[in-house]
Amino acid sequence: MPFPATLRARVSPEAITKVTRIFNGTLGDIFNELFQNARRAGATCVEVIAEHIEDACIVTVTDDGAGIADPADLVSLGQSDWSEACRTREDPAGMGFFSLAGLETVVRSVSAHAAFALTISGDAWTGEADIAVLPWEGPRGTSIAFHVPPQRDGTLERCLESAARHFPLPVTFNGEELKRVDFLAGAHRIVEREGYRLGVYRNRTSSAGDTVNFHGVTLRHVLPQVKEIRHAQWSVHVDLVDARDLVLVLPARKEIYHNAALTRLETLCRAAIYETIRAEPFHRLSHALDQGQSVLRRLSRFDCPVADVDAVSGA
Repeated sequence: MPFPATLRARVSPEAITKVTRIFNGTLGDIFNELFQNARRAGATCVEVIAEHIEDACIVTVTDDGAGIADPADLVSLGQSDWSEACRTREDPAGMGFFSLAGLETVVRSVSAHAAFALTISGDAWTGEADIAVLPWEGPRGTSIAFHVPPQRDGTLERCLESAARHFPLPVTFNGEELKRVDFLAGAHRIVEREGYRLGVYRNRTSSAGDTVNFHGVTLRHVLPQVKEIRHAQWSVHVDLVDARDLVLVLPARKEIYHNAALTRLETLCRAAIYETIRAEPFHRLSHALDQGQSVLRRLSRFDCPVADVDAVSGA
């Protein structure tokens, strides 16, 4: 059989039959993904309701965002109908909805272009059965209800509280607003630069928990630290605001993809630490001072306004 002269990579249609194994399907993953979709859709708030029945728990997540323009995009792995503005700000992958794969799910959505309801269960998730699309009337936004096993041990509440804790929008659960906390609470100093909020901490190491916040999805990444001789140890946590090129490894989104944006972020973190040390009454730096000068020299080539760490050397 003759081979073609050229080829192009593609995704086999058979891949959809394995979609139930792309995500672990944990409640934490589901809430994180649905919350991110609501945020990207321009929602101002998210409402979660849990109804416990005899053999299941029905969880409904509702937002007042722009709604879904095309139901086909919703069930097309890797495809989405996000606006050009959203695509410019970040890198939506069109996979998050499939965190629900395998669960009986009902979607109702009203947008400027469509108003529909559909139910996905069993073979419909793997492309082996049709999904009926029905008309729907309701307020603008999207409501997604899914069935999970009975949740009477507090797992649902803990997962929901965790997903809402650093999420930028208010979230209510059964009518009560959940507590939100600034991811950089307790920082010695906060530096805003290139789409990041960099919180510099004194004597708080990266082992103290997650160090990076992607709009509410938090994870632990080892970021630069500086240790003064017999004195303070400085570390950084990062709150992402608007930095499209820093992306997460798909589909799980539990680690940062190693690219030039991550290298740049690490450089910015070092500079933030040295700027903070410069503002202190005194310091006890050794060889780290030379490293700090090198960091700031590299930053200057990008026209990034940073403090001159040479001023620290006289302390």
